[in-house]
Amino acid sequence: MRSRSVPVLALLLLLAAAPPSRGADAPSLGAGSPSPSAGSYILPSGQLRRGDVVPQFQAVDIYGAEVDLAGLLRAGKRPLLAFWSMYCKSCVDKFDAMVTLQGRYASQGLAVISINTDGEYRRGPQMVRDFIADYERRHGAKVNFPILYDERNWVAQAMNVEVLPTIITVDEVGRVGSFYQSFGQHKESEILQGLEALVRQSLHLPEATAAASGTPAESVSTTGFGGAPPSRGGLLIGAPIPPIKARGIMGRDIDLRGMLAQRSKILLVFWSMYCKSCVEKFRALITIRERYGPQGVKIISVNTDGEYGHGADTVRRFITEFEEKNNLKLNFPVLYDENNPLPQALQIEFLPTIVSVDPDGHVLNIYQKFDESSDAAILAGIEGIVREMLDRFAARAPAPLPGVELP
Repeated sequence: MRSRSVPVLALLLLLAAAPPSRGADAPSLGAGSPSPSAGSYILPSGQLRRGDVVPQFQAVDIYGAEVDLAGLLRAGKRPLLAFWSMYCKSCVDKFDAMVTLQGRYASQGLAVISINTDGEYRRGPQMVRDFIADYERRHGAKVNFPILYDERNWVAQAMNVEVLPTIITVDEVGRVGSFYQSFGQHKESEILQGLEALVRQSLHLPEATAAASGTPAESVSTTGFGGAPPSRGGLLIGAPIPPIKARGIMGRDIDLRGMLAQRSKILLVFWSMYCKSCVEKFRALITIRERYGPQGVKIISVNTDGEYGHGADTVRRFITEFEEKNNLKLNFPVLYDENNPLPQALQIEFLPTIVSVDPDGHVLNIYQKFDESSDAAILAGIEGIVREMLDRFAARAPAPLPGVELP
């Protein structure tokens, strides 16, 4: 999402359909509806800065409740704006913590406001209502804060929000106090501790002790308060890569062990259909394959949407539409990793992730760059790890690898 000139005052978020009452039990998502994806818009902090003016929007949430940011500030409330997507697993993972914190700190002025950004996918507020109803049934809890459906993403664009999830505190004069962008936690206690620290800072409360917060005393690994996102996640340089033996969705056979035995230089590209930054790199990858293919560079693209039940046909259609729209042809295979054993084995936590492979079948380098300003910048970044890989192969020969097949 890029910034766009928008009115700062009285910003109205329009819904596409009349909302039902909050007590209505919306139907659950159907089998053919998309589920949240781990790969949606995971970017560095972008252009969002502390002290930025927050648009003083007025809106009606998906259940018909009015939300007036300026009114909340006049009443002495401390808003917490949470930008999220149904396709962002890390966003949804934070719902439990936000429900807990709203209940815990509402009497002290906390006002959580959730802003859904799926308008650009034209999903409509009814799908968001269905998603929330399904979440509440599965978790046995009610979401206790408003859910806004920002059809054109005006608020996110006005604030230069380029990351999901982004959770922002609004200070007394309507500016960004601090913000929280963290994607790597796996424990609910870690998420709660990180967000509670943000909330207490906004409310000018002392830091919570483990006993006061109800969470165990443990170290917290977050990137809150405007920090950069964690690099690489659990993926490590030097980690062994399972020698892949599989068939791509377009019918191409892939045998990593055989390719390395032939001194192929391999890039593994992990991506999702819902990750804009992933798809933006396709053009550069096509160029890399054309430019360095004669030197043995091979690209293996691994789609990670299998765990959400989309199916290989959906990915195949996505690729076909991309090629037709851009008048391009992918010149590398696309693997549909149905249960994601390969990303899980390598602890891939961010999308896109591009991995170069050394001659011995280990991770040589990792490219996780999400804020490139142009196609040329994307190409230059990927080309850097390709050239390093070529140098490494020129320096030493590959060692034999055991054969392992993907399930």
